[in-house]
Amino acid sequence: MRSALLTLLTCALAVPAAEQGSAFFPVGIDYPADARTPSFEIARDLQAVRSAGFNTIKTAISWREGEPARGEYRLDALRRTLEVADRSGVRVILQIDRTEPGWVLTRYPDSERKTEGDAAACADLVRFVTTVAKTASRFKSLYAVDLGTAAAAGPCHGKVVEAARQEVTPNVSVDRIGMQLDAPLTPSDLSIALETTAAASARGWWLYLGAAVPESDRRFVAWLAISRGAQGLIFDDPPRDAGFIRTIAGNPALFTQVRPRPAGGAPEVRIDGGSDIDVRFLESSTVQMIIALNHSPKAQRVTMTFPPETQEAIWLNMETGSSVHFVAGPLGPLYQYWFRPTDALVLMIRKDIRLP
Repeated sequence: MRSALLTLLTCALAVPAAEQGSAFFPVGIDYPADARTPSFEIARDLQAVRSAGFNTIKTAISWREGEPARGEYRLDALRRTLEVADRSGVRVILQIDRTEPGWVLTRYPDSERKTEGDAAACADLVRFVTTVAKTASRFKSLYAVDLGTAAAAGPCHGKVVEAARQEVTPNVSVDRIGMQLDAPLTPSDLSIALETTAAASARGWWLYLGAAVPESDRRFVAWLAISRGAQGLIFDDPPRDAGFIRTIAGNPALFTQVRPRPAGGAPEVRIDGGSDIDVRFLESSTVQMIIALNHSPKAQRVTMTFPPETQEAIWLNMETGSSVHFVAGPLGPLYQYWFRPTDALVLMIRKDIRLP
Protein backbone atom coordinates (compact mmCIF):
# COMPACT_ATOMS: atom_id res chain seq x y z
CA MET A 1 0.00 0.00 0.00
CA ARG A 2 2.78 2.43 0.91
CA SER A 3 4.66 1.80 -2.34
CA ALA A 4 1.51 2.53 -4.35
CA LEU A 5 0.93 5.66 -2.31
CA LEU A 6 4.48 6.82 -2.90
CA THR A 7 4.31 6.16 -6.64
CA LEU A 8 1.10 8.14 -6.98
CA LEU A 9 2.14 11.07 -4.85
CA THR A 10 5.57 11.59 -6.34
CA CYS A 11 3.94 12.35 -9.70
CA ALA A 12 2.94 15.76 -8.27
CA LEU A 13 5.27 18.71 -8.64
CA ALA A 14 4.38 21.60 -6.35
CA VAL A 15 5.07 22.06 -2.65
CA PRO A 16 2.36 23.89 -0.67
CA ALA A 17 2.97 27.47 0.40
CA ALA A 18 4.13 28.09 3.95
CA GLU A 19 1.45 28.32 6.57
CA GLN A 20 0.44 31.88 7.32
CA GLY A 21 0.84 32.59 11.02
CA SER A 22 -1.23 30.30 13.21
CA ALA A 23 -3.92 29.77 10.55
CA PHE A 24 -4.15 26.17 9.45
CA PHE A 25 -6.62 24.29 7.29
CA PRO A 26 -5.92 20.54 7.29
CA VAL A 27 -5.89 18.89 3.87
CA GLY A 28 -4.55 15.40 4.26
CA ILE A 29 -4.59 11.70 3.56
CA ASP A 30 -5.01 8.59 5.64
CA TYR A 31 -1.63 7.17 6.64
CA PRO A 32 -1.51 4.02 8.79
CA ALA A 33 1.16 3.85 11.48
CA ASP A 34 2.90 0.49 11.17
CA ALA A 35 5.44 -0.79 13.71
CA ARG A 36 7.32 -2.56 10.88
CA THR A 37 7.97 0.62 8.88
CA PRO A 38 11.39 2.19 9.55
CA SER A 39 11.74 5.94 10.04
CA PHE A 40 13.47 6.51 6.70
CA GLU A 41 10.51 5.02 4.82
CA ILE A 42 8.07 7.16 6.79
CA ALA A 43 10.20 10.22 6.01
CA ARG A 44 10.12 9.35 2.30
CA ASP A 45 6.36 8.90 2.40
CA LEU A 46 5.73 12.17 4.21
CA GLN A 47 7.95 14.07 1.80
CA ALA A 48 5.80 12.67 -1.00
CA VAL A 49 2.71 13.78 0.90
CA ARG A 50 4.08 17.33 1.11
CA SER A 51 5.18 17.33 -2.51
CA ALA A 52 1.65 16.41 -3.56
CA GLY A 53 0.34 19.51 -1.79
CA PHE A 54 -1.04 17.93 1.39
CA ASN A 55 -0.23 19.36 4.81
CA THR A 56 -1.72 16.69 7.09
CA ILE A 57 -1.92 12.95 7.66
CA LYS A 58 -4.56 11.09 9.62
CA THR A 59 -3.17 8.13 11.49
CA ALA A 60 -4.94 5.79 13.86
CA ILE A 61 -4.24 3.67 16.89
CA SER A 62 -6.70 1.12 18.18
CA TRP A 63 -7.22 0.14 21.80
CA ARG A 64 -7.06 -3.51 20.70
CA GLU A 65 -3.58 -3.17 19.18
CA GLY A 66 -2.27 -0.42 21.45
CA GLU A 67 -2.94 -2.33 24.69
CA PRO A 68 -2.92 -6.05 23.86
CA ALA A 69 -2.61 -6.91 27.55
CA ARG A 70 -3.89 -4.79 30.42
CA GLY A 71 -1.31 -2.11 31.22
CA GLU A 72 0.99 -3.16 28.35
CA TYR A 73 1.12 -0.34 25.81
CA ARG A 74 2.50 -0.63 22.30
CA LEU A 75 2.91 2.90 20.98
CA ASP A 76 6.22 2.66 19.10
CA ALA A 77 4.64 3.01 15.65
CA LEU A 78 2.74 6.10 16.77
CA ARG A 79 5.83 7.70 18.30
CA ARG A 80 7.91 7.02 15.20
CA THR A 81 5.26 8.52 12.90
CA LEU A 82 4.96 11.65 15.05
CA GLU A 83 8.73 12.05 15.31
CA VAL A 84 9.09 11.98 11.53
CA ALA A 85 6.09 14.29 11.09
CA ASP A 86 7.80 16.80 13.40
CA ARG A 87 10.80 16.87 11.07
CA SER A 88 8.76 16.79 7.86
CA GLY A 89 6.46 19.72 8.61
CA VAL A 90 3.32 17.60 8.27
CA ARG A 91 0.56 17.92 10.87
CA VAL A 92 -1.14 14.84 12.35
CA ILE A 93 -4.76 14.07 13.16
CA LEU A 94 -4.68 11.14 15.56
CA GLN A 95 -7.72 8.88 15.50
CA ILE A 96 -8.20 6.68 18.57
CA ASP A 97 -10.19 3.59 17.72
CA ARG A 98 -11.93 2.26 20.82
CA THR A 99 -12.31 -1.34 19.58
CA GLU A 100 -11.94 -3.42 22.73
CA PRO A 101 -8.97 -5.75 23.22
CA GLY A 102 -9.64 -9.39 23.93
CA TRP A 103 -8.72 -9.06 27.60
CA VAL A 104 -11.62 -6.61 28.14
CA LEU A 105 -14.09 -9.17 26.83
CA THR A 106 -12.84 -11.81 29.27
CA ARG A 107 -12.19 -9.52 32.26
CA TYR A 108 -15.60 -7.83 32.43
CA PRO A 109 -19.08 -9.34 32.03
CA ASP A 110 -20.99 -8.16 28.99
CA SER A 111 -23.54 -6.35 31.18
CA GLU A 112 -20.78 -4.28 32.81
CA ARG A 113 -19.24 -3.28 29.49
CA LYS A 114 -22.59 -2.09 28.17
CA THR A 115 -23.22 0.22 31.13
CA GLU A 116 -20.27 2.36 30.12
CA GLY A 117 -20.66 5.09 32.70
CA ASP A 118 -20.12 2.84 35.72
CA ALA A 119 -18.21 -0.08 34.25
CA ALA A 120 -14.61 -0.73 35.13
CA ALA A 121 -14.05 -1.18 31.41
CA CYS A 122 -14.69 2.54 30.98
CA ALA A 123 -11.91 3.33 33.45
CA ASP A 124 -9.57 1.12 31.42
CA LEU A 125 -10.52 2.92 28.20
CA VAL A 126 -9.96 6.30 29.83
CA ARG A 127 -6.55 5.14 31.04
CA PHE A 128 -5.61 4.04 27.53
CA VAL A 129 -6.76 7.33 25.96
CA THR A 130 -4.87 9.27 28.65
CA THR A 131 -1.68 7.33 27.90
CA VAL A 132 -1.98 7.81 24.15
CA ALA A 133 -2.84 11.52 24.42
CA LYS A 134 0.03 12.13 26.84
CA THR A 135 2.45 10.39 24.47
CA ALA A 136 1.21 12.23 21.38
CA SER A 137 1.15 15.65 23.07
CA ARG A 138 4.96 15.64 23.26
CA PHE A 139 5.12 16.17 19.50
CA LYS A 140 4.54 19.54 17.85
CA SER A 141 3.03 17.92 14.75
CA LEU A 142 -0.08 16.80 16.69
CA TYR A 143 -2.99 18.87 15.35
CA ALA A 144 -6.10 17.04 16.57
CA VAL A 145 -7.36 13.98 18.42
CA ASP A 146 -10.35 12.29 16.82
CA LEU A 147 -12.31 10.12 19.23
CA GLY A 148 -14.96 8.83 16.87
CA THR A 149 -17.82 11.07 17.93
CA ALA A 150 -20.28 9.79 15.37
CA ALA A 151 -19.87 6.16 16.43
CA ALA A 152 -19.61 6.81 20.16
CA ALA A 153 -22.50 6.35 22.55
CA GLY A 154 -22.99 6.32 26.29
CA PRO A 155 -21.69 8.43 29.16
CA CYS A 156 -18.16 7.01 28.90
CA HIS A 157 -17.56 9.12 25.81
CA GLY A 158 -17.56 12.33 27.84
CA LYS A 159 -14.96 10.89 30.20
CA VAL A 160 -12.79 9.86 27.25
CA VAL A 161 -12.99 13.35 25.73
CA GLU A 162 -12.09 15.00 29.04
CA ALA A 163 -9.16 12.63 29.53
CA ALA A 164 -7.73 13.58 26.12
CA ARG A 165 -8.24 17.30 26.71
CA GLN A 166 -6.40 17.11 30.01
CA GLU A 167 -3.26 15.86 28.25
CA VAL A 168 -3.00 17.96 25.09
CA THR A 169 -2.22 21.64 24.67
CA PRO A 170 -5.10 24.10 24.08
CA ASN A 171 -4.26 24.48 20.39
CA VAL A 172 -4.89 20.75 19.74
CA SER A 173 -8.47 20.09 18.70
CA VAL A 174 -10.20 17.23 20.54
CA ASP A 175 -13.34 15.47 19.35
CA ARG A 176 -14.20 17.80 16.48
CA ILE A 177 -17.07 16.44 14.46
CA GLY A 178 -16.02 14.62 11.32
CA MET A 179 -18.29 13.32 8.59
CA GLN A 180 -17.12 10.05 7.05
CA LEU A 181 -18.19 9.62 3.43
CA ASP A 182 -17.72 5.95 2.57
CA ALA A 183 -20.05 5.59 -0.41
CA PRO A 184 -21.10 7.68 -3.39
CA LEU A 185 -24.18 9.84 -2.78
CA THR A 186 -26.32 11.84 -5.13
CA PRO A 187 -25.41 15.54 -5.02
CA SER A 188 -28.71 16.42 -3.34
CA ASP A 189 -28.32 13.73 -0.64
CA LEU A 190 -24.71 14.75 -0.09
CA SER A 191 -25.71 18.40 0.29
CA ILE A 192 -28.30 17.50 2.92
CA ALA A 193 -25.79 15.33 4.82
CA LEU A 194 -23.15 18.06 4.80
CA GLU A 195 -25.58 20.75 5.92
CA THR A 196 -26.81 18.50 8.74
CA THR A 197 -23.23 17.95 9.89
CA ALA A 198 -22.49 21.68 9.73
CA ALA A 199 -25.60 22.51 11.78
CA ALA A 200 -24.54 20.01 14.46
CA SER A 201 -21.13 21.54 15.13
CA ALA A 202 -20.55 25.02 16.44
CA ARG A 203 -16.80 24.27 16.77
CA GLY A 204 -16.20 23.41 13.14
CA TRP A 205 -16.11 20.10 11.31
CA TRP A 206 -14.17 18.27 8.63
CA LEU A 207 -14.89 15.72 5.98
CA TYR A 208 -13.29 12.29 5.49
CA LEU A 209 -13.61 11.12 1.88
CA GLY A 210 -13.41 7.34 1.76
CA ALA A 211 -11.89 5.38 -1.09
CA ALA A 212 -15.41 4.51 -2.29
CA VAL A 213 -15.91 8.10 -3.44
CA PRO A 214 -15.05 7.99 -7.16
CA GLU A 215 -11.93 9.81 -8.27
CA SER A 216 -14.03 11.89 -10.68
CA ASP A 217 -16.18 13.19 -7.79
CA ARG A 218 -13.53 14.11 -5.23
CA ARG A 219 -12.86 17.66 -6.38
CA PHE A 220 -16.59 18.42 -6.56
CA VAL A 221 -17.22 16.91 -3.12
CA ALA A 222 -14.32 18.86 -1.59
CA TRP A 223 -15.59 22.23 -2.85
CA LEU A 224 -19.15 21.30 -1.93
CA ALA A 225 -18.00 20.60 1.63
CA ILE A 226 -16.12 23.90 1.88
CA SER A 227 -19.16 25.75 0.54
CA ARG A 228 -21.08 24.28 3.51
CA GLY A 229 -18.41 25.31 6.03
CA ALA A 230 -16.01 22.35 6.29
CA GLN A 231 -12.81 23.22 8.14
CA GLY A 232 -10.70 20.34 6.87
CA LEU A 233 -10.53 17.57 4.25
CA ILE A 234 -9.01 14.12 4.67
CA PHE A 235 -8.80 11.62 1.80
CA ASP A 236 -8.41 7.85 2.09
CA ASP A 237 -6.89 7.89 -1.38
CA PRO A 238 -5.13 10.97 -2.77
CA PRO A 239 -6.80 12.52 -5.84
CA ARG A 240 -4.70 12.30 -8.99
CA ASP A 241 -5.63 15.86 -9.92
CA ALA A 242 -4.03 17.63 -6.98
CA GLY A 243 -4.36 21.22 -8.25
CA PHE A 244 -7.31 22.00 -6.01
CA ILE A 245 -5.48 20.37 -3.08
CA ARG A 246 -2.61 22.86 -3.44
CA THR A 247 -5.07 25.74 -3.77
CA ILE A 248 -6.70 24.93 -0.45
CA ALA A 249 -3.67 23.80 1.56
CA GLY A 250 -1.57 26.68 0.20
CA ASN A 251 -4.00 29.33 1.49
CA PRO A 252 -4.68 28.36 5.11
CA ALA A 253 -5.43 31.89 6.34
CA LEU A 254 -8.09 32.30 3.65
CA PHE A 255 -9.87 28.96 4.05
CA THR A 256 -9.68 29.03 7.83
CA GLN A 257 -11.43 32.40 7.99
CA VAL A 258 -14.11 32.32 5.28
CA ARG A 259 -17.53 31.16 6.40
CA PRO A 260 -20.75 30.56 4.47
CA ARG A 261 -23.23 33.37 4.73
CA PRO A 262 -26.07 32.40 7.09
CA ALA A 263 -29.35 31.13 5.71
CA GLY A 264 -31.32 34.05 4.35
CA GLY A 265 -28.24 36.25 4.21
CA ALA A 266 -26.91 35.15 0.83
CA PRO A 267 -27.96 37.10 -2.27
CA GLU A 268 -30.08 35.50 -4.97
CA VAL A 269 -28.27 34.53 -8.17
CA ARG A 270 -30.22 34.08 -11.39
CA ILE A 271 -29.18 31.10 -13.52
CA ASP A 272 -29.98 30.98 -17.24
CA GLY A 273 -29.18 28.22 -19.70
CA GLY A 274 -28.86 25.33 -17.27
CA SER A 275 -30.22 23.62 -14.18
CA ASP A 276 -28.94 22.18 -10.89
CA ILE A 277 -26.45 25.03 -10.44
CA ASP A 278 -25.85 25.94 -6.82
CA VAL A 279 -24.09 29.24 -6.00
CA ARG A 280 -22.82 29.82 -2.47
CA PHE A 281 -21.27 32.96 -0.97
CA LEU A 282 -18.58 32.76 1.71
CA GLU A 283 -16.80 35.65 3.37
CA SER A 284 -14.40 36.82 6.02
CA SER A 285 -13.72 40.34 7.24
CA THR A 286 -11.53 41.02 4.19
CA VAL A 287 -12.54 38.55 1.46
CA GLN A 288 -15.62 37.45 -0.42
CA MET A 289 -15.74 34.07 -2.14
CA ILE A 290 -18.16 32.50 -4.60
CA ILE A 291 -18.35 28.72 -5.01
CA ALA A 292 -20.59 27.76 -7.93
CA LEU A 293 -21.36 24.05 -8.27
CA ASN A 294 -22.83 22.09 -11.14
CA HIS A 295 -24.75 19.24 -9.49
CA SER A 296 -25.78 17.88 -12.87
CA PRO A 297 -24.03 14.90 -14.49
CA LYS A 298 -24.20 16.90 -17.74
CA ALA A 299 -21.89 19.62 -18.99
CA GLN A 300 -23.72 22.92 -19.40
CA ARG A 301 -23.02 26.53 -20.31
CA VAL A 302 -24.86 28.91 -18.01
CA THR A 303 -25.12 32.63 -17.40
CA MET A 304 -25.09 33.71 -13.77
CA THR A 305 -26.62 37.10 -12.93
CA PHE A 306 -25.46 38.43 -9.59
CA PRO A 307 -27.18 41.11 -7.49
CA PRO A 308 -26.44 44.73 -8.54
CA GLU A 309 -24.22 45.34 -5.48
CA THR A 310 -21.85 42.54 -6.49
CA GLN A 311 -18.43 43.81 -7.52
CA GLU A 312 -17.73 43.36 -11.23
CA ALA A 313 -13.92 43.14 -11.01
CA ILE A 314 -11.32 41.94 -10.20
CA TRP A 315 -12.25 38.42 -9.18
CA LEU A 316 -9.62 35.69 -9.02
CA ASN A 317 -10.23 32.14 -10.21
CA MET A 318 -8.74 30.32 -7.23
CA GLU A 319 -7.65 27.24 -9.17
CA THR A 320 -6.31 28.75 -12.38
CA GLY A 321 -5.02 32.04 -10.98
CA SER A 322 -6.66 33.97 -13.83
CA SER A 323 -8.52 37.27 -13.42
CA VAL A 324 -12.28 37.23 -13.93
CA HIS A 325 -14.33 40.28 -14.89
CA PHE A 326 -18.10 40.20 -14.73
CA VAL A 327 -20.06 41.97 -17.44
CA ALA A 328 -22.48 44.75 -16.54
CA GLY A 329 -26.07 43.69 -17.20
CA PRO A 330 -29.48 45.31 -16.74
CA LEU A 331 -30.20 43.27 -13.59
CA GLY A 332 -26.66 43.08 -12.26
CA PRO A 333 -23.20 41.75 -13.15
CA LEU A 334 -23.19 38.73 -15.49
CA TYR A 335 -20.74 35.89 -15.82
CA GLN A 336 -20.98 33.09 -18.34
CA TYR A 337 -19.23 29.80 -17.59
CA TRP A 338 -19.00 26.35 -19.15
CA PHE A 339 -19.38 23.77 -16.38
CA ARG A 340 -18.18 20.23 -16.82
CA PRO A 341 -20.29 17.46 -15.23
CA THR A 342 -20.32 17.78 -11.41
CA ASP A 343 -17.95 20.71 -11.65
CA ALA A 344 -17.03 23.64 -9.42
CA LEU A 345 -16.01 27.25 -10.04
CA VAL A 346 -14.30 29.08 -7.18
CA LEU A 347 -13.84 32.86 -7.31
CA MET A 348 -12.43 35.23 -4.71
CA ILE A 349 -12.16 39.01 -4.34
CA ARG A 350 -10.89 41.35 -1.66
CA LYS A 351 -13.61 43.52 -0.18
CA ASP A 352 -11.56 46.69 -0.42
CA ILE A 353 -11.25 46.50 -4.22
CA ARG A 354 -13.54 48.94 -6.02
CA LEU A 355 -13.78 50.07 -9.61
CA PRO A 356 -12.77 53.71 -10.23
